[in-house]
Amino acid sequence: MSMMAGKEHDVKIKWDQRVRMSDGVELSTDLYLPATDEKVPAIVLRTPYGKNQSSSIENARFFASNGYAVLY
Repeated sequence: MSMMAGKEHDVKIKWDQRVRMSDGVELSTDLYLPATDEKVPAIVLRTPYGKNQSSSIENARFFASNGYAVLY
C-alpha cells in the first residue's frame, strides 16, 4: 500500500449501486472513493437502519478522504 499518511483526497461518490448477493437478493450500496488512481484498501459497512443517515455519510466521507474505498 503506497498511501501517504495524512494526505487527504477528494471524494467521488457512486450512489445506489446494486450488489447481488449469493442468494440472488440485490442490495443498494453507496460507494465512496478517494479521488486517486492508486489501489486503496476497502471498508465494508452494513446497517439495518438505512445508509442515508447523516452520521453514516460523514463517516464514509471521512474514511474515503483519508484513502479508503467505502461500501455502505
